Amino acid sequence: MAIPKTIETQNISVDRSAVIGPLFTPASVAIVGASGDPQKWGYLAAEKVLANRDLRKIYLINRKAPVILGEQSYSSIADLPEAPELAVLSVPEAFLESTVDELLDLGTRAFVCITAGLGEAGPEGIATEARIVEKIQGAGAVMVGPNCMGVFEGPGQFDCMPWADLNEGDVGFISQSGGLIMEVCMRLQDYGLGFSRAISVGNQADLTASELIQNFIDHDGTKIIAIYCEDLFDGRQLFDQLGQAVSAGKPVVMITPETSPASKRAAKSHTGSLVTDFDCVAAAAKAAGVILVRNTREMAEAVVAMRSPYRSKATDNRIAIVSDTGGPVVITTGAAEKVGLQVPPFSDDLQNRLRKQLSPLATINNPVDMVDNLTVEETVEAIELLIKEPEVDGLIANIHVFNHDTEAQEIAMAHRIADVAEEVNKPLTVICRSINLIGAKTLLQRGVPVYRDGDIAAAAMKMLLDGSPVIRSLSAQETIVEPVPLRGSIYETAIGLLAGSGIEFPKRYVSGDLDSIINAAVSIGYPVVLKDLSKEHKSDTGGVVLNIENETTLHKAYASLKAEELVAVEKHIDTHGLEMILGAKVTERLGPVVMLGFGGIYAEIFNQTVTALAPLTKETAGDMIDELDERGLLGAVRGKPALSRHKLIDALLSLSTIISKHPEVIEIEINPLLLTEHSAIALDAHVVLKGIDDD
Repeated sequence: MAIPKTIETQNISVDRSAVIGPLFTPASVAIVGASGDPQKWGYLAAEKVLANRDLRKIYLINRKAPVILGEQSYSSIADLPEAPELAVLSVPEAFLESTVDELLDLGTRAFVCITAGLGEAGPEGIATEARIVEKIQGAGAVMVGPNCMGVFEGPGQFDCMPWADLNEGDVGFISQSGGLIMEVCMRLQDYGLGFSRAISVGNQADLTASELIQNFIDHDGTKIIAIYCEDLFDGRQLFDQLGQAVSAGKPVVMITPETSPASKRAAKSHTGSLVTDFDCVAAAAKAAGVILVRNTREMAEAVVAMRSPYRSKATDNRIAIVSDTGGPVVITTGAAEKVGLQVPPFSDDLQNRLRKQLSPLATINNPVDMVDNLTVEETVEAIELLIKEPEVDGLIANIHVFNHDTEAQEIAMAHRIADVAEEVNKPLTVICRSINLIGAKTLLQRGVPVYRDGDIAAAAMKMLLDGSPVIRSLSAQETIVEPVPLRGSIYETAIGLLAGSGIEFPKRYVSGDLDSIINAAVSIGYPVVLKDLSKEHKSDTGGVVLNIENETTLHKAYASLKAEELVAVEKHIDTHGLEMILGAKVTERLGPVVMLGFGGIYAEIFNQTVTALAPLTKETAGDMIDELDERGLLGAVRGKPALSRHKLIDALLSLSTIISKHPEVIEIEINPLLLTEHSAIALDAHVVLKGIDDD
């Protein structure tokens, strides 16, 4: 369990998690700024809360109206008979600070601030917001918002979410957008699902999404957590908390915009331009076991999948596909293979048993096409046979004909399908022409994902087969080492860092004297390379001359550089291998990350990089390699030997160590790294240091 956040108030340590509870299940609540005007937030908040007026004390506060919605209204906070556990604030921003002061003095410790026009409205609003937060925290209280849409608690029957009509379920939703709560709710309603708890965090001036995660973990009514965040200002802490939710058995599905500012630093290297903000978020999500989706439709689809209690620990991803119609078989099989599932032929023994059970016209060699069945019973019998087989890790069933003489028969068939999935604890997803059929609804209630489309059912199956990953702490601090000394040039500093971490470089010599360079070239052995160390991106600015074969061409190369400072002479390495690009950088929101991609001509052909959070382990470094779409280039190809995977892993780990342990390093890059059968040689390198090469 996470260590609860505490604050110091008058020499007393206050566990903030203890005062978060009344946000969702208050014994008493005050609506400050309640209104009789149906167009105002104060009216809608009061109307929502009053719907369950028998469950708690409700105080409406309005300076002018003595009665609102048929209930007594108090003209001031001072007139209240007690301190409400929760105060919902819908007052003009000019009166917000004084309102908070009065309520804190009265003893209220939980606030939902709907009022807008503060931190998002300019310097004056930011200053007011900061003063309010200081007072809230100093009193040991918590505040949601400002500029939020409210809270909802299904089991506790507390609805203070103006403008939204939410239904109860088992999904806990934390959202930085109030409007998105309504959209996600409507998507979930399509599947008969709803919210256990929902909260709009607004500006997160005080209470953050990270702090709320533990509350959702501890909440028995929440089975899965959904979250929408626009600004990951406490990124590592947030993903640490989300990882703990996954470890606690509560899957997490997340949306964050691809424009989320995970890092605002201008790119000083190829790494800086190749690693996008969303790459970093995706890396953090993967490390935490969080399902990252792009929109509310995908969020609902993922929630349906991750609610399933039927999981497999198999690693082969071998699935069976059963369909009662022909077309969906082709579509679903292609979709399954595209997301990384295997649809292998069944063994002869299994095919023989299927043949005895099915119509002579049925296709039985996986996928299974039932062809001419008229009811769902035969499909269910095939499901029951196949999902129990050791050679099947999961099953996708297309059930187009899900109709019977009675609803009771249809419900019974759905229970048979769910029963066998539960018996063998293997994932099962279903495609149905309508998820509003009673059979489909019954499957969804039992935790079997049902979708209208085969590609979605295949993606859901992949999620279920992947299982819950092993979660590691993202915020663990590595031991910090001594600052990096500047070794003459940025290039020399980069080489010093990397060579000190075990990266191999070609033989080299540095000098500003032509005679010394000539002697060094003889010692190193032709052909050689000259590099002007005064230029940062040497290859892009004419600062490199390659494949110099003798002293005559060396003279010409040296003159063409017109170097003002030192020049490096290095052994020319024949590029009979594969060029890779490796980089690492520190992002503003998520800290250090490491990047891997193909270099040279392949960089433009494949245009793919893989990002992971640092520090890496050997396992995560290997995972990065395996995520490259064209990773087959590293294997044995047409008689060429396989390239050294372990050398590439070692190089990734070296970059990870540097970016994690040296706080003054902002970016570091090897471009290219020449990977061969037995070696990994850095042919060029670059580093960005704080105070030296950053803005």
